[in-house]
Amino acid sequence: MDTLNSEQINESLIKQLYDIKLGFDYLLESKSGEILDVKSKVLYLISTHEVSTPKYLIEILGVAKSNLAVACKSLQEDKLIKRKINKFNKREIYYEATVKGKKTINKKLENIEKSLGNLENKEAILEYGKKFASLFWREQC
Repeated sequence: MDTLNSEQINESLIKQLYDIKLGFDYLLESKSGEILDVKSKVLYLISTHEVSTPKYLIEILGVAKSNLAVACKSLQEDKLIKRKINKFNKREIYYEATVKGKKTINKKLENIEKSLGNLENKEAILEYGKKFASLFWREQC
């Protein structure tokens, strides 16, 4: 009888969780027309925290530093976030959402919520969504 080691179990679990994530992304996109791309996720995280460091965003989203830099640059060009530099440590940067950025992400979330309101099993989907989100969007102390 074959036994799985912890690395194989972890890989299998990660793949299953990723497949669930893709399913939720597809559901949201197909029902609301809203696409939850990296930029939207970055904007959401930045808008829900006073300040967000690149390290925090990379850790939570699991994206490459270069992909985060591209997303943040685009969000800055669209005036949705601002890049700040710590005046005491010039190497330390962080991002904060602008008023326009907060309005943009709130509108996107409203559209998604409105669309999900029409689903028959909305409560079950929201409950599974919250459980799933807690696995990926764990709060850092």
